[in-house]
Amino acid sequence: MRPINIYVPKQKHKIKHYFPISTSNMSSSKLSTPTTLLLLFALLFQTCFGVDPLFHFCSSSQNFTAYSPYESNLKTLINSLIYKTPSTGFGVASVGQYQYQNQKAYGLALCRGDVSASECKTCVSDATKEILSLCPYNKGGIIWYDNCMFKYLDTDFFGKIDNTNKFSLLNVRNVTDPAMFNYMTKELLSLLAYKASLSPKMYATGELKIGGESNIIYGLTQCTRDLSSADCNKCLDDAINELPNCCDGKEGGRVVGGSCNIRYEIYPFPHLFTMSSSKLITTFLFSLTLALLLQTSLGADPLFHFCSNSENFTAHSPYESNLKTLINSLIYKTPSTGFGVGSVGQYQNQKAYGLALCRGDVSVSECKTCVSEAPKEILNRCPYNKGAIIWYDYCMFKYLDTDFFGEIDNTNKFYMWNLKNVTDPATFNYKTKQLLSQLAQKAYVNNKFYASGELKLEESETLYGLTQCTRDLSSNDCKKCLDDAINELPNCCDGKQGGRVVGGSCNFRYEIYPFVKHSEKFDDQSTYATLLKILISKLTYKTYSTGFAVDSTGHFEDQKTYGLALCRGDVSTSECKTCISNATKEIRSRCPYNKGATIWYDNCMFKYLNTNFVGQIDNTIRIYMWNVNNVSDPATFNSNTRYLLTQLAQKAYDQNNPKLYAAGQVKLDNSVTLFGLTQCTQDLSSSDCKACLDDALNRLQSCCDGKQGGRVLGGSCNFRYEIYPFFTDLFYYLFCTRKMSRQALQKACSLALCDDNVSALECKTWTYNEDGIIW
Repeated sequence: MRPINIYVPKQKHKIKHYFPISTSNMSSSKLSTPTTLLLLFALLFQTCFGVDPLFHFCSSSQNFTAYSPYESNLKTLINSLIYKTPSTGFGVASVGQYQYQNQKAYGLALCRGDVSASECKTCVSDATKEILSLCPYNKGGIIWYDNCMFKYLDTDFFGKIDNTNKFSLLNVRNVTDPAMFNYMTKELLSLLAYKASLSPKMYATGELKIGGESNIIYGLTQCTRDLSSADCNKCLDDAINELPNCCDGKEGGRVVGGSCNIRYEIYPFPHLFTMSSSKLITTFLFSLTLALLLQTSLGADPLFHFCSNSENFTAHSPYESNLKTLINSLIYKTPSTGFGVGSVGQYQNQKAYGLALCRGDVSVSECKTCVSEAPKEILNRCPYNKGAIIWYDYCMFKYLDTDFFGEIDNTNKFYMWNLKNVTDPATFNYKTKQLLSQLAQKAYVNNKFYASGELKLEESETLYGLTQCTRDLSSNDCKKCLDDAINELPNCCDGKQGGRVVGGSCNFRYEIYPFVKHSEKFDDQSTYATLLKILISKLTYKTYSTGFAVDSTGHFEDQKTYGLALCRGDVSTSECKTCISNATKEIRSRCPYNKGATIWYDNCMFKYLNTNFVGQIDNTIRIYMWNVNNVSDPATFNSNTRYLLTQLAQKAYDQNNPKLYAAGQVKLDNSVTLFGLTQCTQDLSSSDCKACLDDALNRLQSCCDGKQGGRVLGGSCNFRYEIYPFFTDLFYYLFCTRKMSRQALQKACSLALCDDNVSALECKTWTYNEDGIIW
């Protein structure tokens, strides 16, 4: 188990990229040792200085002749790699004309990730001379030094895992506890393999404490940079799986191949551990892995990625142009809301579809930084793939050449977990599922499809959780996606102190430490505190006369505060004033130092924030409330409720209704009357009020299916229905049915309360059609 472990369900990948395995024909050269590979002290001692080669292979394929075109091409190739490799530590090249494939030479040089440019140049220069001396006329050869490796061949091997050229080195000394040492060594190297696969240099080093300061394992992992990230990880995992055959219970060892290598020692080998930034420190008790925690807390490095295994695009193609336009569009549009979708392209085979999602608690600037970084990184890792997905701690970015919007992505999924076990797995698992299920319910009814929360376990321990979906999903699909993810808990994180299941459409995370960001705070002596007090006074004064007010205070943007107060459309001036006064006091009591808050009462709402929200639909908060009593005929009642609220919504957002408010009732039968109310904040336009109420009404089934009463409250609009009157008789509509009594209908028509629902002709003649249909 890893301190923060990662698992990818292999059968479920849709977006990933595996290259075919290399089959270069290099036969093993002999290593002259008196025993197999056990007594390698001399070799290990020698390699400390990086002067002599560790090992080499010569190709068993055909040879070339002196002064041949291949020899000329090989010399040119070598000079090219000696020149280009030192500056970056890696170089690939080929020399020869395309039409003369049998004369072409392909080469690769790699320096260890920590060596200097001058050391790299010296090593590559020595390696090329030595391999030509050891394999003078072979069309392929590979040689390793402690500081570098060099490989050439007469066939293209770039981007392919080389599983044929491999050897092992080990220290002959045994450790005292082989089982534990082997386990810890594998843990360290596995984590370093993951880090290397995500690093641009495909290189990682670290150390693991296994007791006191004197008991430390040092490790190194590295891949050649022609590999994809996925293939680097695969190559290193395969090498790590060789450890039992290579170095079982040994104090040091390495597995070295043509595409990757691993090494571990119980001493710091040269150069590797002089920089604190390269260190990975973990205690024997498996406390959280510091390096990975730092990585995720800062949101800087990717968690994981997949490249599409579908067809590739070519440079300067229409698809590449469309993809670049799409990326720029998403970078621009995502930060303000935390989510963006788009597609670019006229012809279907050239069209690019993309989606970006930021974690629900990150700021606009953090979102922008993450969304800007993600496409650069994924294009670097999947340079010509027509589809890819990458996750960071703060965001995810996905693109594809087919339309995936609104569909649950079950194919791209991975797990991460904390290695440390809890003391009571059964209880902890139950509590974890309980918290995540509650947060899932909150997420799929929240317009941001995001929820976070905590659950007290014991006096000294709290469980923290987060759930989130991409907002192209429906509420029902968000629920399904999160439910499926939570059902993965036993496979992912059974009895672990932390974990997450991350997918292309939803994710969850839980920890026993707080990891979610909270809104900005201020103190009593700050300028913001003074400005907020002024704002509250202004809104309290302005609101009660009209029932609505917006305002802001402050000159500088970083100190400015914005506020809004709204009273229900039917309440009196005195009731409005009392409600707003109570609301401002209560919200300051409940959120004393938060720079943003919203509070709802039955008669009013009050909201303030340190960013300008005026005139924008607030979809970040949705609250559901419902009557616990069920109706006898849910289908009919739901239909009647939706009709009433839809009619009221149309009245509320009517351009001739400045209050953006409507209330009304409809008699369902002789004993039941349904009452309803819809309202928007008056900073919205008529069209935005419509959009807000339409979205709220779409949540009717999720909120209040078959219930005798319910409401959806938001930051910009709300609705409510009951089977009893809850508003005054001012400014409401009587929605008439043709099942109403003649007396009631006559009264309604005479008062002009039926509006357009019953025509003047029907009022006059009492002719009825389609009994039972609500108008």
